[in-house]
Amino acid sequence: MRLTIDRDLAILSLGRVTQTLLSLVALRAITSILSVEEVGHYYLLLAIGFFFSYVLMNPMAMYFSRHLVEWKEKETVLSAYKFFCYAVAITSFCSILFATLLYIFLGYEEKFGFVDFTIVVLGVLSLSVIHRNTLTGINILVSRVKFIIFMIATLAIGTVLAITFAFYIEATAVYWFFGLLVAEIVTLPFVYRYFTSQFSAGNGSWQKQESFRYSKIASFCMPIFGTNIFLWCQLYLYRLVVDERYGEGVLGMLGVAIAVAAAAFAAIENIISQYFYPIYIKKIHNVTRLERANAWNDMAEKVVPIYILLAVFLLTTAESMMVVLVDKKFHDAYTFTMLAVVAEFFRVMTNLFNYILQAEYKTNLALFPYFMGVIFIIGCLSILDFSGALEGIGWTLLLGNAVIFIFLFLNVSRIMRVRIRLKLRKLCLFIIPFLTYYCIPKPDFAILGNIIILAMFGVYFLLSIYFLNGTTRKLSI
Repeated sequence: MRLTIDRDLAILSLGRVTQTLLSLVALRAITSILSVEEVGHYYLLLAIGFFFSYVLMNPMAMYFSRHLVEWKEKETVLSAYKFFCYAVAITSFCSILFATLLYIFLGYEEKFGFVDFTIVVLGVLSLSVIHRNTLTGINILVSRVKFIIFMIATLAIGTVLAITFAFYIEATAVYWFFGLLVAEIVTLPFVYRYFTSQFSAGNGSWQKQESFRYSKIASFCMPIFGTNIFLWCQLYLYRLVVDERYGEGVLGMLGVAIAVAAAAFAAIENIISQYFYPIYIKKIHNVTRLERANAWNDMAEKVVPIYILLAVFLLTTAESMMVVLVDKKFHDAYTFTMLAVVAEFFRVMTNLFNYILQAEYKTNLALFPYFMGVIFIIGCLSILDFSGALEGIGWTLLLGNAVIFIFLFLNVSRIMRVRIRLKLRKLCLFIIPFLTYYCIPKPDFAILGNIIILAMFGVYFLLSIYFLNGTTRKLSI
């Protein structure tokens, strides 16, 4: 049997592996340079910054990416990009007042200086959003290779500057963010120039285009806006609650443990979204519902086994990962990482089913599942006291993600019959070595021994994905 590797997938995989390695270097550096409390402040700032960039701007960003192919055909890409940048600028300045009220209401005067806090929020909302979505346009419409180069360059410069600022100026979460934002300032002009040089001015202004009607944009964005509020609550609001009830030290430990699992899933999910999602978007453009269902089924057939193997790999090697990837003061938090792995699995599966709702313009069906998950998570964290058993926080996040997935699956099944073709026998065979290693007694390895274990199982994980080819058994869900 001749084995071939898709060139685009190989390029994206190489870029994502490089990005993941840089992220892990940053994780090791931040846990070594910053105190546990400052690491807690970092995850707090990340939660607040993500609220502004994700909840407020992600709906518009999704509309932007969803219609890029259509705008390219109509030669209105630059008009769309201009419109998007205007929307980001207006939203950014309007958010300064909200950020000020949030700063005062949450009593963050002792954690961050007001000017520093505002700069971080404004930078994440404006600079990072434009930078990230310009890269998305390059990936979908122009060149995956250029996308990888710009992405890696930005992350590499950001990692170096963040470490430099935190080590030589002040070891705080704010200066770490300053390093990341300066890197985007450095690379954005090159990203912008390359993207805009690929398209002509097109026909007319954006105000005359049907796709820029405010009613059409609002009908697409408002359900996503509501869903994103609940999604942010699911992924980040717990950090504010944990910081308030248990302190930044506990938040720092929890945040680092979850970050290890989240980094691995984010790497794989980003490869999938950057490779498979553009293909999926092109397949569902101007086709019937049945053809859209088949496009999703084809994508899920390749994606779901990867997520399953990744979860098993991370559960098996969680303790080794904590030893290798973070400073020793965080090593005991590996049980949080194991719980986070299962929670992340439910999260990425939920995102996979969300593609169907976006394709069918039924994003409002995601509101209730996220609402139920958020109520469960925040209700448990607010009512129950986990001071004597902090793992209960992890269990709460895991079950909350499961609740969201179950309710979303039920809603999706109402509008489309999807079929996931899993290679069950091969999948079970590939999982056996992971389970065997997990069950056998193991000594306490030094860092070199843990690196060898991660390398061995990492290579095995990649080979398992590669060799999951052949006949499939269909599971109708």
